[in-house]
Amino acid sequence: GDDLRLAPRPRTAGGIVRTSDAAGRYLLRPLLPGALVRKSDLGTGHDLAGRWIVTLPIDPSALGPQVAAGADALLILSPKDPAVDPEVRKAVEAEALVLAIEKGTSAAPSGRVTLAIPLKERGDVIAALGSSQVFLARQGPTAAARTGRARRNAIGVPSRP
Repeated sequence: GDDLRLAPRPRTAGGIVRTSDAAGRYLLRPLLPGALVRKSDLGTGHDLAGRWIVTLPIDPSALGPQVAAGADALLILSPKDPAVDPEVRKAVEAEALVLAIEKGTSAAPSGRVTLAIPLKERGDVIAALGSSQVFLARQGPTAAARTGRARRNAIGVPSRP
C-alpha cells in the first residue's frame, strides 16, 4: 500500500530494496516518515489481526530460555504483593506472540518485550499490569494444553478445537 515507498538513496547494509521484502511484515519500533527501513526494523510476517500490540518492561531473568522473536509465548503477570490489592490474588496468563525482545544493558538493566496479545485478553492484562511482575515463557504443547489458549503446538500442527 501507501505505507512504504522506495526512494533513491545510497545502498545501506540491511536496507529494504524491494517493497516485497516488507510485504506482510510490521515495524518493531516507530519510524519517522522518510526514514530508512532496515530488515532489522521489521518483524515476522505473522497475522496480527485481532491482536493488541504492547511493549512491556521485563527483567531479563523473567524471560524463559526458549523465548525469541516470532515465538508463541505465555505471558504471566504475577502479583507483586497480593495483600495490597485483594482483587489481584492470582496470576493472569495470556497467549502472546513475541514480536521483539530488547535485552537490558548495564546502564539500563531492565529490558523490553513487544508482544501481540489477543484483544479478548487485553482487559485482564491491563488490569494486572500495575501491580504485577512480568514473566514470559515459551508456549509449547504442555503450556498450551494447560492454558487451553494456544492455536498451534510447538511443531506447528493445529491443535484440536
